[in-house]
Amino acid sequence: MGVNSVNNTYAAPGASASGASATRGTSAMGKDEFLNLLITQLKYQDPLSPMDNTEYVAQLAQFSTLEQMNNMSNSLSSMEAFSMVGKIITAAVEDPASGEMKDIQGVVDSVKIRSGVTTLIVGGQEVKTSEVTYVFDNDRQNLISLSSMIGQQCKGYVYDSSTLDVINVEGTVAGIQKGSYEDYAIVNGFQGNVNAILSDDYKKSQTILEYLNDHIGKEVALEIIDKNTGKKVPIVAVVESAAEEGENVKATLNQVSVPVDSIFSIIQK
Repeated sequence: MGVNSVNNTYAAPGASASGASATRGTSAMGKDEFLNLLITQLKYQDPLSPMDNTEYVAQLAQFSTLEQMNNMSNSLSSMEAFSMVGKIITAAVEDPASGEMKDIQGVVDSVKIRSGVTTLIVGGQEVKTSEVTYVFDNDRQNLISLSSMIGQQCKGYVYDSSTLDVINVEGTVAGIQKGSYEDYAIVNGFQGNVNAILSDDYKKSQTILEYLNDHIGKEVALEIIDKNTGKKVPIVAVVESAAEEGENVKATLNQVSVPVDSIFSIIQK
């Protein structure tokens, strides 16, 4: 995974108009200002009653420590930013038009470092690392390796996260999809027993078979059932065909999302 672009801009020594010291508020004292003040006081002190410099030396040491901590913080921020390249993030950013906060989501394409400030480039927009609210582990190399499953016959299972019911699924892998929390194999040709229709447009006056035949080639939400165990799992799929088998309605379904981690058998064609 490569970094697409990095833009480093450094302030030239003495360029106070655009340097970091120019951005500091007039009420704040930096290390350089403190040194100038110390030198001036030493220069004009009463030689017969020299002042005690112990406190100044201690404060100078504190300035140095704070400066080192600040540099370390900037380095860690840059390292964190580079680790996000290629991953999906969500961030809370300010809308320049309305001034209100809004959530954005996208893949981090690159990192920009300018005047010590690190930002992420997401869809052409600059996002501060402090604005990131969530990072999804989106490994593109893993996606490439999973693509070798496409076209293969597989066996896995789908599950209901609320009841923990599990039903086996078998079909041909048509594609791989990255999810927020897990990866999915998109399976075609799965034949399952339909227990109920969950789509909003389903009318109770229709039978399950009538509804499925009216939605051939369309995406529907339904509940499948394992007649042997009685377990039920809701899924979303595209209807290829449907027919009655005794008292059951069996449908051939495409575009079924099967968790990659659940696949326990792959048959090479």
